[in-house]
Parts: sequence; structure tokens; C-alpha cells
Amino acid sequence: MPHSRFGFGDRLGIFEHLTPSSPSRPPASSGFAAAPPPGPRQRKAMAVAAFVIVCGIIVWIVCRLAGGGTGLVSLRRFPERVMGTQCEITVVVRAGQEQTARDALRAAEAGLRDVEARMSVFLEGSELWNLNSAKAGEKVSLSPPVMEVLRASRALHAASHGAFDITVLPLVRLWKQAGKDNRLPSAGEISVARNSSSWEQIELLEGGVAKRSDSVCLDLGGIAKGYAVDRAVEILRSKGANAGVVNLGGNLRCFGRREDGGAWEVAVLDPFGAREGKTLLNLKVGEAAVCTSAHYYRYVTIGGKTFSHILDPATGRPAAAAAVASATVVAPTGMQADGWATALCVLGADGLHLLPAGVEAMLVVGTPSSHTLHRTEGFRKFLPPEGNGN
Repeated sequence: MPHSRFGFGDRLGIFEHLTPSSPSRPPASSGFAAAPPPGPRQRKAMAVAAFVIVCGIIVWIVCRLAGGGTGLVSLRRFPERVMGTQCEITVVVRAGQEQTARDALRAAEAGLRDVEARMSVFLEGSELWNLNSAKAGEKVSLSPPVMEVLRASRALHAASHGAFDITVLPLVRLWKQAGKDNRLPSAGEISVARNSSSWEQIELLEGGVAKRSDSVCLDLGGIAKGYAVDRAVEILRSKGANAGVVNLGGNLRCFGRREDGGAWEVAVLDPFGAREGKTLLNLKVGEAAVCTSAHYYRYVTIGGKTFSHILDPATGRPAAAAAVASATVVAPTGMQADGWATALCVLGADGLHLLPAGVEAMLVVGTPSSHTLHRTEGFRKFLPPEGNGN
């Protein structure tokens, strides 16, 4: 499961009524007779008015500083339990457009939940649930979003030489049950589960899918969150947001600039100190998606030994041969970042040369006592000037 941590810096916040009305300055010579001196009530009213004006000026100055003098502000929303994980949506708009921001945030959350309702393997009645429950030869009608993700998954399966494979759900279920039983699955059980579901047993049709075997089951867990983040960003843009970030369980995508004009900062956790919140390095990104896949939160324990939740489709066993502790991918879209982060956990450093143009990655390979960083040449551009992580 991806686990990038998003660092916003200390300038984000919610500010409203940013431009208080200021009193008009009287002309140098008004041409009117001098008014009589104000009485006690008038003096009190004037004092209150002056206090309000001063407070307004202070708020205006603070907000201008918070926005770096750009006239931009940011608002955040924290939807609960979207696709089984934490979620944070940030949107940047011009001062005075706070209602636009709120509308955009609500619409983006609705978009995320729509993806979950279609692609969850757990929700009975979802499109994916219906597909997995269908009989062989039956065409299952699917919506354009689900078909888009299926086609992207098949393309990534080919590009990654089979390392990314959404057809391994029978294997996922086998290893999950093995953890409950505290018993390693046998070679025969692994073989049966692996052969029961594959791309060769799936026919992508116009507007739907037909399975060639009842046992075929798909799991979009390695790419659906990336697609959901892409969809939410599209919605934010369409609703008038100047910039923003959608972070769904570590699958995140940024667009535009922060309200102070700076790049977005993404903190990548140290895979050997993630539970303590230890940061490995910080990335500076603009228009990009970032995803980190690792084993530090999701795993199966059998006989006192932990096994990764990411499976190697070639062996049917938890990915271990590559010894990848974490894989961080920066890509143009959330789907690319999500899918390739999973694939690289299987492929290891040898898979870096398979990455398409515009996709960069960094791997932490090894153990807590002995590990190395492997990264593409282009990954360096996301590091701050001091070049942390070298």
C-alpha cells in the first residue's frame, strides 16, 4: 500500500474575508464648514470603529503574509474512510473565492467516493464485485471509468513484463487466509490459485468484459486509488481551483503552486522508520503525482515471520527476491505512479529501465542495517537544492 506523507509547510490555512473594507480618505480640502467636536457617544463609536478597522488591517496583513503576497488562500477537507484509507484534499483559490473552494472540495470528495463505489472489491454490488461474481461467457457491462482502468492495467501489465497484475486476487485471498491460519500455503495451493485467474482468461469488449473462466477475479487495489486521485484533480480544476493536492492514503497528485507561490513538498517516509514517522527525504513537485509502495504497514505474519502484501505474479509468493523496502514513483498521473510503484516492488532496481518517458522513481533496497538507494537520473530534479537523500 502506498504511503507517501504530504508536507504542506507552515503557510497553509483557511482565511476568510481577506479584504476588509477600508475607510475612504477625505480630500485635502472638502469645502465644508468644520463640524462641532464629537460628544462622548460619538467618541466611543469612533473608538470602536477604529478598533475594528485596525483588527481588519491586521487580519489582512496576516493573510497576505500567509499567501506570500499572492492574494491566494488554501482550504482543506479531510474525508473519512475513502477507499479504506485516510484522505486529505487541499485547494488553492483567490481571496474571496472561498465558497468556490468549498464547492470544489465537496465535488472532489464525491468523485473519490464514486470511484470507490465502482471499483471496490469489497462493496457488494460494485461493478468490480459484479464482474468477479459473473459466470464465464457472460458479458458484464462496465462504465467508462472502469473500462479505462482495466485497459490501463492491461497496458501496464505488458510494460512491466507481468510484474503488475490485477488478476492475482485468488492469490491475495490465499495468502490472507494463510495468515489467519498461521500456515504457509503449499506449492499446489499456490499453483491452483495462480492458474485460476489471468489476463488470458479475460476478454475486453466494447463497454464490458467477458470471462473465460468462472474463477477469474480482479483486484484494482494497485491502481484504483491512483485513478481516483486523477479524477479528483480533474474535478478541482473544473470547479475553478487555481491549484491543489489530493492525497489518498499516500497516493497523491499536485497541480499548480502553493498559495505562497512555492512548489508542493512531499515527505517520503523511511521504510525502516515509518512507524515512528521518520522521513527519508523531501521532494519538491509541481504538476505531478507521487506514490510510495512499501511493506511497513501491510503484511502477513506466518510463524512469526512477516511477508509482504505485494505478490510476485510470476511465483505466486510475496515479493521478496528484489529486496525492495520501498518504491517511490513520480509520474504525470496518479494511475502511472500507483501502478509502477507496485510493479517496482516486484521488479527491483532492474525494473527502472522499463519506466516510460516522464516517469521517475527511487527504490530503497536492502535491510535496516545495509541498504542502498537506486533512482532514475530524472528523479534528482524533485530533490530540493541541498540535494537531500544523496
